[in-house]
Amino acid sequence: MSTIDKWLRQNGGSFRHELEILAREHLGVSKAKFIRKSDHIINSSLVSHLSDAHSRLKKGTPLAYLLGYKEFWSLEFQVNRNVLVPRPETELIIEKSIELANHGDSVLELGTGSGAIAIALAKERPDLTITATDISIEALKIADKNAKKHKCEITLEHADWFSSIAGKWNLILSNPPYIAERDPHLNFLAEEPRVALVSGPTGFEALDILIENAHHHLKPYGHL
Repeated sequence: MSTIDKWLRQNGGSFRHELEILAREHLGVSKAKFIRKSDHIINSSLVSHLSDAHSRLKKGTPLAYLLGYKEFWSLEFQVNRNVLVPRPETELIIEKSIELANHGDSVLELGTGSGAIAIALAKERPDLTITATDISIEALKIADKNAKKHKCEITLEHADWFSSIAGKWNLILSNPPYIAERDPHLNFLAEEPRVALVSGPTGFEALDILIENAHHHLKPYGHL
């Protein structure tokens, strides 16, 4: 009979760390407890679960999709294939927003996906009035679940960039798609929603729309 540790050493390969995380989730134990249990016998249910996960990881499925969540700004966000997995570098948007926003400012986020940016900002600055939009209805469903989970009062709207957006804002935020449609890096991102990654032939299309139209929607001395 094989132990959990032995199975991971023999079968995990370059994904051993990810498979260990999935094993802990499957067993419902902490990292410390998992280490103590690593010499326990592995059962067929766990082998099947990890084998399937290993196959999906090799095909490029992000670990976050297998777990069903991703940590961002020390908060846990539900994710699935309808939303981009939040990246650590995106936290810079939160940092800059906190720096720029005055008390009581209005904020518009375009292309919210899982809602990670808007919700993280709302947790840090509950004084702000935040509206977040997305072209994907399925993404907005995930954002709504995350907003309710974190008890954040943000407004979610279905919109394609500035279309159907009324009013003016002190701060407009976006982490738009910026990859060209034939960029070879897309081969490593095949499991994530293409609409959140690709903006067109050059990769600058979404950025052009935001930059060219933001001034129509910003209040005096507002920021993009």
